[in-house]
Amino acid sequence: MVDDQPPARVMDEACLFCAMPPDRVVAASADAYAVRDGFPVSVGHSLVISKRHVPDWWSATAGERTAIVELVDVVKAGIANQYHPAGFNVGFNDRPAGGQTVPHLHIHVIPRYDGDVPDPRGGIRHVIPDSGRYPTDAAVTQYADSESADAESDFDRFVRRVERKGIEATGDQRE
Repeated sequence: MVDDQPPARVMDEACLFCAMPPDRVVAASADAYAVRDGFPVSVGHSLVISKRHVPDWWSATAGERTAIVELVDVVKAGIANQYHPAGFNVGFNDRPAGGQTVPHLHIHVIPRYDGDVPDPRGGIRHVIPDSGRYPTDAAVTQYADSESADAESDFDRFVRRVERKGIEATGDQRE
């Protein structure tokens, strides 16, 4: 059984999110709060942040994760009501290799608008340049019809690329 009792509220005085001015808060619960992003990528871009200073999703308790997801729903509804976006991207960056710049758990709620990018297909798949684009229907058909189609899967090619770089393809690398 997992102990879901968080330790006493831990704060890091040097942490931007632990020192957030209360007037920036747009929504809150017992374990999380939300603010508009200080460097938004779109109008309404918001962050849902754990109140307890934890570096990432996996360091939070199950209760804290639930509270964060529930607050994501509240923030999304508020953004939808105020700004009327056509869609959303929701997610987090983990550790520097994953793009995390503030080592305090936070979830991005990013409203998307028609025409904000030329082709939004693939969404978050574009975090790794040139890897997110889905093939055209014609290319998929041509590939499937080709007698010389390579039987190797995209996953197999990915694993080979990772192995060439000397990175372990499976397992958590945390210390």
